[in-house]
Amino acid sequence: MGVSRTGWFVLGQVVRSRVSGGGQADRERHLNTYLLSGSELW
Repeated sequence: MGVSRTGWFVLGQVVRSRVSGGGQADRERHLNTYLLSGSELW
């Protein structure tokens, strides 16, 4: 389902950001992506 696929995609983005030592800008971008994905679920 789209919910699981989106959830795993967001999780993967966050993990990659942490592994690569992403800065504040990356965290904000991931947060925006998460919120945007959340709105799509509803």
